[in-house]
Amino acid sequence: MVKITKDFIPVGHNNRPGYAMNPAYITVHNTANTAKGASAAMHARYEKNPETPTSWHFTVDEKEIYQHLPLNENGWHAGDGNSGTGNRKSIGIEICENSDGDFEKAVANAQWLIKKLMKEQGISLANVVPHQHWSGKYCPRKLLDRWDSFKAGISGAPSSPAKTETKTSGSTYTVKKGDTLSEIAVKTGVSMAKLQAYNGIKNANKITVG
Repeated sequence: MVKITKDFIPVGHNNRPGYAMNPAYITVHNTANTAKGASAAMHARYEKNPETPTSWHFTVDEKEIYQHLPLNENGWHAGDGNSGTGNRKSIGIEICENSDGDFEKAVANAQWLIKKLMKEQGISLANVVPHQHWSGKYCPRKLLDRWDSFKAGISGAPSSPAKTETKTSGSTYTVKKGDTLSEIAVKTGVSMAKLQAYNGIKNANKITVG
């Protein structure tokens, strides 16, 4: 469990538009701020600055999480316009990448938060998306090249095969349209790394139907 501090942007600030929201998505970002001290607490202060144009719901670092907006209000984080689905129907989460922090621990904390929000808000794993999904921006820049494994970490895919599994068991799974390797890992109880090794898959984001 990670401490979540509610430190909301003041009502009336331009980056707290106050439009009612029933969230259907969770959008993941990286802060792209590698400066020392660029923690969740620092971003909370930044969010409350009257001159700040953007807003999101949570900032996560290796120690704690700050919440900047209520979940029933939208923020300006997805880059898809005032009426865009990303801005108006998604919870925005920024993961810190400050040079004096532990990025992998921040990622693990974000996965924990996302899983918690999915359960509370009834949001499916399929609707956990990168910022790039909405605007094309290369964000979250440190996670896009491992997006499937990041999502597998959210869903709780095991890091090692089930005890009953062996390479010679003959068990098979046929890839269907829309499948991802992370989803198959969850279904079969075999880690993504093992699936890649057993099947000679070089790129986890490219698997073939059938």
